[in-house]
Amino acid sequence: MSSLENVKAVMMVDKVEPSEVAGVFVVYFKGLEGSPLVEMKLELPRQLLMFKKGDKVTLELAESPISWGEKSDLHLRARIFGLKPIEGVSILYASAGGLQLRLSFKESSQRFQSLSKVYIAFKIMKETG
Repeated sequence: MSSLENVKAVMMVDKVEPSEVAGVFVVYFKGLEGSPLVEMKLELPRQLLMFKKGDKVTLELAESPISWGEKSDLHLRARIFGLKPIEGVSILYASAGGLQLRLSFKESSQRFQSLSKVYIAFKIMKETG
């Protein structure tokens, strides 16, 4: 078991669009200032689609189940199937039940290994007014 610190990020939903697969949508997230993630692309079936453009989301990525995952808006377990550095960004490719995730890190994602499991919890931040 790894003792690496979990990755925590605040992101904004940039766009949501239908994918080529009927009933599946692609959600594009952009990292906000200070976020270790530059961007993320996530495929979700219509039944799990709770994100809309402009939503601010906190997320946590870990190699073991996330303690607050049960209270999150979405908690996924995925398997990493690729890691690739491109132009100063590390890209992690993963599959959650056959749906793809692509996470782009500012720094190396060497801490994660191909074929390992990762857990991702999402919480939509409520606007206070």
